[in-house]
Amino acid sequence: STQSASVSGALPEVYSASAESTGNVLVDTAYAQLGSTAACTTVVANCLSAAGLDFWSSNYSLVSIEEMQIGDVLAFYTANGTYPYHVIMYIGEGQCINGNYNGVAQITSCSSARASYTEVRRYN
Repeated sequence: STQSASVSGALPEVYSASAESTGNVLVDTAYAQLGSTAACTTVVANCLSAAGLDFWSSNYSLVSIEEMQIGDVLAFYTANGTYPYHVIMYIGEGQCINGNYNGVAQITSCSSARASYTEVRRYN
């Protein structure tokens, strides 16, 4: 079980070392949340927290979409927005975890997001 000081409530269990585990805590935590009704920020914060990173901090650097790696967060802002209205996390192979997508957390293709994202964050 993982814990976080920055997210209220218990984090979902990540897969243990088994055939279902990818060996990456970010990806495993993403899969553990599939079907949940959590907001996009909660899903992404849970994944990052499981890896010891704090979504709510400003401890991230901006990277290009071409440099995107597992765990990077795509943030979407309105034209004059100060804060993102939606976030998704890249989990590899062109896929993202998308919280509250049609009501539940789902794995979706990042291809449509690539056209409309505002920034890509890499948390440190």
